[in-house]
Amino acid sequence: MTASLHRHLRPLLLACAAAVGVLAWGPGARVVGAQEAVPGEVMVILASESPGTIAPELSGLPALRQPPFSSFPSMRLLATHPISLPVGTAVEVPLPNGRVMSVVLAERTEDGRFRTRVSIPDYLPSFEVRSRPCEPFFLAGQSFGGGRLILGVRLGAGCR
Repeated sequence: MTASLHRHLRPLLLACAAAVGVLAWGPGARVVGAQEAVPGEVMVILASESPGTIAPELSGLPALRQPPFSSFPSMRLLATHPISLPVGTAVEVPLPNGRVMSVVLAERTEDGRFRTRVSIPDYLPSFEVRSRPCEPFFLAGQSFGGGRLILGVRLGAGCR
């Protein structure tokens, strides 16, 4: 082929390749391996062994009714931090005790789960959790305000 013919055919070949890709994948299809930022939230909860109540916004979370969290008769939601996690990028969340929690989405697995790493410098070295979309996981232990901080991480779109 001459250079002139090649220059004219190239846009046509690229358009055909794009059209074949759209037909093969269909509308709304995504390239395997493409990873978008995942929305989520970090819940900061103050739990206490003193008599009290569980905040209504926390009462629907079954994990908080299981040990070790069930030992706290009082729980109050201090803050909810919306987050957006691109794969491999740390998002820092300030905690009320002055520390900072780092959350990293390590991977979105083939079965749709999230492999997430959480750490709090000078307190919690990197800790890895696998969770389903909209299924929160919780970490507890830091003393604060006469109780303990419980940190919940929930990833996925449209969770509540």
